[in-house]
Amino acid sequence: MDAAVISIHVTLSNGTDGELPRAYVVLKDSETFNYDDGELKVNNDYGNLANLTENDVKLFMSARLSQYKDLTGGVRFIEQIPRSATGKTLKNVLRGMASEEVPEALAQDPKTT
Repeated sequence: MDAAVISIHVTLSNGTDGELPRAYVVLKDSETFNYDDGELKVNNDYGNLANLTENDVKLFMSARLSQYKDLTGGVRFIEQIPRSATGKTLKNVLRGMASEEVPEALAQDPKTT
């Protein structure tokens, strides 16, 4: 499994501008996981990662991070994290992908949902 988190720019329903954290996750078919006990363990004894949902990732992260770091910008599953030749995550490419999405879906104030 591979992942990257970026901040995405949104205009909230109250008219203010803000940023929300969004995760981009790559799932590999050969990996498996166990999420029964609140731990996301990659191993060979449990369900396929292809069954992992956005909500699973959000719950896993919210149990480990401060509330303001919750993935209120969402989780997107992609084929590959864009990286430079030296292996650094190309966050500008991920932000470009986010800007192409429909912004109305993110226009709700995350504190009211």
